[in-house]
Amino acid sequence: MEQLNEAGSDYLLEIGMEELHKESRVWMSRIELWKRELDFFQKLLDANSLKFSSKEDKKKEGHFQNLIFYYNGELLDEYKQSVRRHEKQLAQMLISGETLNEAEYRNRHIELKEKVDSFDDTFRNYKHDFYKLIEEVL
Repeated sequence: MEQLNEAGSDYLLEIGMEELHKESRVWMSRIELWKRELDFFQKLLDANSLKFSSKEDKKKEGHFQNLIFYYNGELLDEYKQSVRRHEKQLAQMLISGETLNEAEYRNRHIELKEKVDSFDDTFRNYKHDFYKLIEEVL
């Protein structure tokens, strides 16, 4: 009898469609939280803008301001639309009973997961640097 030493993807069961749906809903919640945090960061920047006096501080403030605009005004909205389209595709598959597109759907799910997880890491670093800047002027 052959013993399996490592669990590979060939031996793992795929998670159910309901779990994929739940994961998509979690992404939507995360996106909404990030947008709220960015709104709060904007308020912090506005409230402390006069305290950024040095040229270097002004440069950092501008950098964070640009990221807030980009994240909140473009990137997160794009992610939200992608997740909504993804959820709509799932609903259509479930209504029609069609499983032909399931592999495509699962691949797209993995791509979205990677994007959201990558942004989570990026945003964590952003927050760390942002808080460091704000602490300097408080």
